[in-house]
Amino acid sequence: IWRIAELKSKIYSAIEDLRDETEKTTSRIEHKLDIHLTEYGEKKMFTEYLLHNLDAKIEHKFKRLANWVRQIGGFLNKQSDFQIRDDEY
Repeated sequence: IWRIAELKSKIYSAIEDLRDETEKTTSRIEHKLDIHLTEYGEKKMFTEYLLHNLDAKIEHKFKRLANWVRQIGGFLNKQSDFQIRDDEY
């Protein structure tokens, strides 16, 4: 009977050690996941900021170019009655 109790104690001890190790591993994995999620969120926000900035620059350049085309068209119209054909249907 004493041998059975000793074996039972070792089994419970091994189970307890395994549970502690599993909790530590799970905690470590959760911590790493939190770090990666934070990094992902920051990278996503930075990328969205860059894309918005790029969109704003493209829009600004397009508006300037459209204004220049109107000015050149107006100048050519005054000089030689030149008409720019509109490609919009």
